[in-house]
Amino acid sequence: MIALSYSDSNGRIGGVVSTETASFILQCWPEQHTNRLKVVRADTGAEIAVKKGSFLLRFFSDDTASVERCLIRHLLSGREIYIQSGSSLQAFITSCLINEESPA
Repeated sequence: MIALSYSDSNGRIGGVVSTETASFILQCWPEQHTNRLKVVRADTGAEIAVKKGSFLLRFFSDDTASVERCLIRHLLSGREIYIQSGSSLQAFITSCLINEESPA
């Protein structure tokens, strides 16, 4: 499971002004030659319907600073977003999402 939180710069979630952030739990599991993803609101437990889609994750690191950036690109639309973190971003995603023991 991975928990994510989101709010925009004005504290709005879904167009409503709020002082809280929206929190989501991503549940990932392998199932008969495929991977499954379930998104649930952390506050209500309600399952979120997700669109079918594919994303590219690309990691960049700055050798002069301990900063890593992750590009997330929605392949169908070409929309992109960057996430910036300390030097542990790639290690976190790799250790929490990638099953290195799975057959190739």
